[in-house]
Amino acid sequence: IRREVLTETCQRVLPSMFCTAFTECVSFLSLGLSSAPVLKVFSFYASAGVIANFFFALLIFIPVFFFAMKYSTAPRGVCSPVDCIPSGKSGIRRTTRRKFDQIRSSRGWMPHLLEKYYAPIIFTKKGRYLTILLQFILIAIAIVFIPQLPIGLDEKMSVPIDSYVYKFMAELPFTLSVSMPVHFVVHAKNGATLNVHDKNLMDLFCTHRGCNERSLGNLIDEAVKVTKTDLISQPAMNWLDDYTKFRAISSSGRSCCLFNRKEGRYCTYEEHSHRRDGNFANVSTNERHLQPYRDMVKDLGQFKCAMPTLDCGMNGGMAHNEALNIDEYGQVKAFYLRSFHRTFSNSSDFIDGLRLSRLICDEFRKVLDVNGYKDIEVFPYSFYYVYYDQYLFIAFSTTSQLALSAGIAFIGLTMTTVSPTTALIVAVNTLSATLLLVGYMVMMGIELNALTIVNLAMSLGIDLEFFAHLCFAYANSGRANRIGRATDALVNVGSTVFSGIVFTKFIGLLVLYNAQSQIFKTYYFDFYLGLIPIGTLHGFLFLPVMLTFWGPDTYLRRYVEQ
Repeated sequence: IRREVLTETCQRVLPSMFCTAFTECVSFLSLGLSSAPVLKVFSFYASAGVIANFFFALLIFIPVFFFAMKYSTAPRGVCSPVDCIPSGKSGIRRTTRRKFDQIRSSRGWMPHLLEKYYAPIIFTKKGRYLTILLQFILIAIAIVFIPQLPIGLDEKMSVPIDSYVYKFMAELPFTLSVSMPVHFVVHAKNGATLNVHDKNLMDLFCTHRGCNERSLGNLIDEAVKVTKTDLISQPAMNWLDDYTKFRAISSSGRSCCLFNRKEGRYCTYEEHSHRRDGNFANVSTNERHLQPYRDMVKDLGQFKCAMPTLDCGMNGGMAHNEALNIDEYGQVKAFYLRSFHRTFSNSSDFIDGLRLSRLICDEFRKVLDVNGYKDIEVFPYSFYYVYYDQYLFIAFSTTSQLALSAGIAFIGLTMTTVSPTTALIVAVNTLSATLLLVGYMVMMGIELNALTIVNLAMSLGIDLEFFAHLCFAYANSGRANRIGRATDALVNVGSTVFSGIVFTKFIGLLVLYNAQSQIFKTYYFDFYLGLIPIGTLHGFLFLPVMLTFWGPDTYLRRYVEQ
């Protein structure tokens, strides 16, 4: 008898378990296609965990449960399911009505509550239409909040609140007055050198009279003047402008760059002033034209090594010593223009500063393409960019990966439930739950970063736990109409989902309530405190009502009770 009862239980439960495990596994594995390392690691461990849990339940839990049934006894006065179902040659036979009522009365208060009070209310015509309207209203509100989702990670969350480091980091935005340098690096593709004797090319980088209006230096100056947030605080330190002044002849008739006729080399004005031998001639250029390439190559090294003085303040030894990369042949391989960001105090400032620098480079690439210099590359660099580069694309990456994961889950559900309609209903509710969860993140101030990406990916699996079991029970119901099948699924499986998923996860969250780490409290306690009610709302209200409207008309098999 016990073997027959356990066999019947497995016939009802294992297909649903396989459906959920298979769908979650392929959904998590799809996250491994992401370029984000955190999602690749999560996809491997999450899918391996789902497979391990499924086989644990199949190979270990069921045999242990079978042996434990020998010692189970029914409450006094109540017929045990094992004793009420007689066996015979045809297997499990139909029970009498009286014994069936006794079995149903021993199921507990949750199925009774769902069947007698909850289902009759939500499955009325008015209740079903109000439920669909409520879902659309909540989705609309969530969509309004989603653009306000903060991006980044507050560094203070990495330390406990009572730590002295937390106090230091909290005061740092108000006391720090050091701005960060940003370098706009220019180099030729494929390791080539820059043709610095090309006047048209050099006019695309300088800022003095005669230069291109859309030059890189002018674009940086424009960002300083136009940007209301002052993300870039000062004009670029342009070596080309200083070099032009370095070679120019002043009103007194002298130049900072001299040529020694006797020795055939370049030197500075200070060297000439010490020697006074009359062997030096001025090497000059006006504000619009550069010297020929053969002269410029020879004295660029002198320019970048000469230290500024009172007479020649434009010498590049102090400001531009590292701005030029000159090889052993005297050719320029790369250079940069340097500016400074303003003092940043939070993640949004760092991200906005990086975004503005990228926009300047993107605009300048268009200028290079228009002028025919497609073999020249330019990019911004600051030492903090490597930490915040991920946040420029994190919104698109999160959306695309979750959409891909949900699409693969739809295919998995279609394969296991043999019902595209049921899979589509689950996909719609998963999308709705995700949108509401992101709106909840905005309300709670939870930022979008690597931690929340993993949590959002995990929420897809938890949502499938809420939805897949109910949909599978709906497809296997023997009722004649959609409302009857939805009621049957909600009563028979809803109570199990509530006690096995909702109740147990709330108990697990209580452990994190008094956590000293803000990361645990914000990204796990607060996040899952919204995930569980949202999943419960969809699994116990929106999903059953949608099944009553658009659920499949066919079912796989009838219940034994029918």
